[in-house]
Amino acid sequence: MNERTFAYELYRQWQDAIVENEEGLIVNAEVTKRVEDEKFLDKLSEIFGLTKDGKPHRCFYPDLVFHHSQYDSEKQEIICEIKTMEGIDDKDNKKLNQDLRKLAAYMTNDVLLYHPFKLGVFIFVGGTLSDIKDKYASYKLVEDKADDIYCISYNIRKDDKGYYIPDVICMSFKEVLQLK
Repeated sequence: MNERTFAYELYRQWQDAIVENEEGLIVNAEVTKRVEDEKFLDKLSEIFGLTKDGKPHRCFYPDLVFHHSQYDSEKQEIICEIKTMEGIDDKDNKKLNQDLRKLAAYMTNDVLLYHPFKLGVFIFVGGTLSDIKDKYASYKLVEDKADDIYCISYNIRKDDKGYYIPDVICMSFKEVLQLK
């Protein structure tokens, strides 16, 4: 399963689960989070180390967000990034680390122009939580949010009757860092 397919299916399932919720929460996929303020751009550039043509990126696209709306910044609930093993198997493990930094940045007051997300979720399809630990490069902002970022490994396995079933493991990023 590739990242986009998994993200679409999770989006659809979240949509089904919240059809008529009383709080008016919604889920959005690859929603644009645009940054205009130079102070925040500098902070994001420092966090991500990302530039395009020598200039800081102004847009970031979380894979999924669970919130009240794009325009009500008070109810930013969950920000979610999804990667497959192929998606994190790059030079210097940049993609994994950028996604973890993105989660932490969007959960931090001094980075955003709106209220931060309460929880970050990193879903790893086709790998183990140990793979995340092994490819992670230490970064203070991520470690400061380690209790509020959850890592989920999602794999498919055959049970003893030959049925394919999901094999899901979830733990906080803090627990992932303590894996042996």
